[in-house]
Amino acid sequence: MAKAPPQNPTSPKPKSKTEATGIAGMNAGGVAGTVAGELQALPSRDVLQESMLGFVDFLEKNKAAVLGLVLLLILGGLGYVGWDLYSSKKEKSAQELLYSVEKPFADRREKYDQAKFAALSAAAGQDVKLEDLVKAGTAVVASGDLSKDYGTLVDDLEAFSKKHAGTTAAAQAALMAAETRLQYNQADQALATLEASVQSTKATTLMGALSRMAAGNAQAASGKCDLALKSWESVLSVKEQSFLHSEAALRAGLCLEKSGDKVKAQEMYRRASADSEKSSAAQTARSLLRALELGT
Repeated sequence: MAKAPPQNPTSPKPKSKTEATGIAGMNAGGVAGTVAGELQALPSRDVLQESMLGFVDFLEKNKAAVLGLVLLLILGGLGYVGWDLYSSKKEKSAQELLYSVEKPFADRREKYDQAKFAALSAAAGQDVKLEDLVKAGTAVVASGDLSKDYGTLVDDLEAFSKKHAGTTAAAQAALMAAETRLQYNQADQALATLEASVQSTKATTLMGALSRMAAGNAQAASGKCDLALKSWESVLSVKEQSFLHSEAALRAGLCLEKSGDKVKAQEMYRRASADSEKSSAAQTARSLLRALELGT
């Protein structure tokens, strides 16, 4: 950008109407001539130079206060950078440690999931034999008892979540543990596991939204529909989590219908069905909405 040519300090610019009026008013009011002279000379001065001179004069008169302020700013900046680095280091360390806890749990769950899939496939007429998968060791039929099926693996995830509270890794561990407890009808324990994650995360983040979805599921399973609706609404109100809106609205509709509020249930089913054409949540919501409208 081209710079404006410097002004000649010996050739004062014409005064503006405002400056002329202000100076005349001051003289008329009996202000000392020296002040009026300074005001008259303002247009011919280098404003930047005057500001710097004034700033230097201020520093000279307020050395202690200024040095203290500068020190606080420096310490504040270093503190922010230090906390950011500490948080990143803490998260990285937690993620690395999570693998050793998550891996055995995921391997066990995969075998139970394979058994469920094989059973469903056989029921659908597909040529899948559960006993062959079990014999091969790729599938295991769950007993329905959490301690027998997972041993201490779920407890290990919960212990990890508490130890590394405040990290994304902790929220991941809590979510895995809570969802497993829900599958074994342990809703209250699942809710207790998720409590710290919900408090330490925001609904605008992925783990925050997933934690609130799971908390709503646990609350609904415990018969606390009013609390569940608040949890799901906290997800529905965040546009960044739109991919979860259909599921959250469907679950809210189910909870409302179970509570006897069919009008609001229909509203939630409409919201869920309008969110996506192909999602299973939207298709289920449309079926439930049709049934309510027909009174069946």
